[in-house]
Amino acid sequence: MIKAVIFDLGGVVFRDGTKYTIEEMKEKFSFSEELGVELLLGKEARDFRKGLLTSEEFWDYVQSKIPSKIKANEIRLMWYNNYVPFPGILDLIKKLKSKFKLGIISGNIKERIEYLDKKYDFRKYFDAEVYSFDLHITKPATLMWEKSLELLKLRAEECIYLDDQAEAVNTAKSMGYKAIQFMNVNQAKKELVNLGIKV
Repeated sequence: MIKAVIFDLGGVVFRDGTKYTIEEMKEKFSFSEELGVELLLGKEARDFRKGLLTSEEFWDYVQSKIPSKIKANEIRLMWYNNYVPFPGILDLIKKLKSKFKLGIISGNIKERIEYLDKKYDFRKYFDAEVYSFDLHITKPATLMWEKSLELLKLRAEECIYLDDQAEAVNTAKSMGYKAIQFMNVNQAKKELVNLGIKV
């Protein structure tokens, strides 16, 4: 019997704000694709997600890589504001909350989670949250899914996991989770129904 539904954040609850920010930086600042990828997806950004760099260290690094007339804080706000909830996803979460435990497994940035929670007040719906910045690792490390089970006090087969990335979905399945590769809310609802979940 399914007792919990667990969500990735970027690409499932929120659209992939990183992708949109790289495009916006290209248009607004004439940055190359390569620079955008280096800043937001490179080694320093991965370390920031893992909690291995402080906010100050990361944004000092970004400032060192861009023209001085552009302020890193402008990129920070652009990046965080580009994470917008998918239409209908919060309604789905509220419906599921009435019947199931809910969890988060996310490779994410502590200050971005705090920023988005102030803006959208989404964390109140979740019973367990597992973040890369707390564990100093990120997906597809199986410890993230193991920690979620520990916090929820459930077995993998009692949980459904949703992620937009195939590698994460496959990792969850290999551990015994039911897993859905998220494309949009309507598709996710259909797949949940196929797994016996009324939404």
